[in-house]
Amino acid sequence: MSNGPTWFSWFTVPIFAPLSGSVTQRIAPIFGRGDAEIEADVCLNVGSYGRQLGIVSEAVDALAKRLDALAPDGSDSRFARVADDPNDPVRRLHRMVEQVMAIKERHRASAKGEALRALERLKAVDPDAYETVAAELRPKDP
Repeated sequence: MSNGPTWFSWFTVPIFAPLSGSVTQRIAPIFGRGDAEIEADVCLNVGSYGRQLGIVSEAVDALAKRLDALAPDGSDSRFARVADDPNDPVRRLHRMVEQVMAIKERHRASAKGEALRALERLKAVDPDAYETVAAELRPKDP
């Protein structure tokens, strides 16, 4: 038996149809300003752009709520009028934060449901493995 090519070797050549190759790529925004290494380090070790934006959005929303709560009743404070104008940027940001929180909660509930279904299946298929996993998941006494 030879280890050389055979009559069907041409079948093993990787052939890609148009647009069917690898579709993964590293997305590193470089806007021509700043240091790309610092940007990458911050994203990897501090938080992604989405996480950073989420924290800023939540902080602005919390500050707006505090200002509205501090405005005296019946005052003509411009902060107290935020709730009246649906197109106010702070009000729009508040709605966006609420929508993001709802999406996160929906994903949490979905993940919890999937985990429960997987544990129930494991319990039915392999009760010993289920007990091992359940023991690992139980909180440890300090």
